[in-house]
Amino acid sequence: MLARAGGAIVGGTCLFRLARFADAPGLFERLGAAGIYVRRFADRSDLLRFGLPADKGQWCRLSRVLR
Repeated sequence: MLARAGGAIVGGTCLFRLARFADAPGLFERLGAAGIYVRRFADRSDLLRFGLPADKGQWCRLSRVLR
């Protein structure tokens, strides 16, 4: 899903994924406006860390915002 949205997965665990986006600051703002909180990094503005959704509803919500 993150790759289809233009991201490149660069790390992660069973709880989160770290992805590089060309417009990470813009995506961060768009996700935040939709109530989806991701971590950004002051020293790496191209990276965002996504906590993995807990259920199908949360996955669908993330998918809608990433489109």
